[in-house]
Amino acid sequence: MNYGRLARATMGFSPADIERAADKAKMLPLLHEHTTKKGRVMTMNDMMRVLNDKDFGGSSLDEWYSMVKKDVISKTETNMVDGKKQEIVKEGKLDAQEKVIYKTMVKDIKKNTNTTSIRIKKLFRWWALNVF
Repeated sequence: MNYGRLARATMGFSPADIERAADKAKMLPLLHEHTTKKGRVMTMNDMMRVLNDKDFGGSSLDEWYSMVKKDVISKTETNMVDGKKQEIVKEGKLDAQEKVIYKTMVKDIKKNTNTTSIRIKKLFRWWALNVF
């Protein structure tokens, strides 16, 4: 196993996401043994095959961070009024005092929903899965 490549390929994944991928990858040698009657161990190729699979959902954290950002921090709604776009910023469920208490969490949510951060994670994942 190339753990550096695996870490890049699962960048931003939750532990549960990685466990789900590993469980699927562990099944590939069993299926191979069932069809060929020859045993083999799980390899890095098995993990990459699962992570490249379109049916594998990937990271659940990206979606979770987006959902939490809307509820916790703030959300912008765009409405059409008299043919003009009007953006309304609605505050999240945290009041000012709670934002201070949960400052680290809010900072983490903002960092992980930042467009640049998401693109960097996707680039690292793509690179680890396809180029490395």
